[in-house]
Amino acid sequence: MSANPWNRLPDETEEEFEFFTHYRDQRPPRNIIRVAKATPGLGIHRAQMLSKKHDWPERTREFDAHLRAIHQREVENVVRETAKERAVEHLALLGEAREIASLELSKLLKWVRETEIGVMQPGQVLKILETVIKCERLVAGESTENTQNTQLFDLSGLSVEELRALGSILGKAGVNLPGLPSFDLTQPTAKSNLQ
Repeated sequence: MSANPWNRLPDETEEEFEFFTHYRDQRPPRNIIRVAKATPGLGIHRAQMLSKKHDWPERTREFDAHLRAIHQREVENVVRETAKERAVEHLALLGEAREIASLELSKLLKWVRETEIGVMQPGQVLKILETVIKCERLVAGESTENTQNTQLFDLSGLSVEELRALGSILGKAGVNLPGLPSFDLTQPTAKSNLQ
């Protein structure tokens, strides 16, 4: 049988192929008698003979499988495109959330340095940071659970002054984060244990 047996076969006349297409294009379950009655010039006996000669049932099974494969590919393409669109939207939202968190953290640090009074609740800033980091990891396909390192944030880039401010903020919020490095905030030359 040809690569696409639902198309015209080499030994099939145009008229025979047209009769086959009437059968092929019926909604399942297909019925030779119904096609014969609805197709001028065909007749039941001739329809049965042509169906056997040109294997209409097998050709239509392959045609149906072909249509299912096309449908499946289209569904997969739609799912893939929808996922891409959502990822782009989520990344944009994450960028905005990161910017908000960064701006608020900067305000908070400045305010704490100047007045020792927070602009927003420290727990709120931490919650935003945790949420942004978790969402970024999810979008990147990474685990949100860190099984190798219990430290939530890399504080190695913070100065001693920034570590003191963060410690002060966390203390005011009553937050005790597992994995947060220990340092003595009461000493002016305090060093983080990250070094």
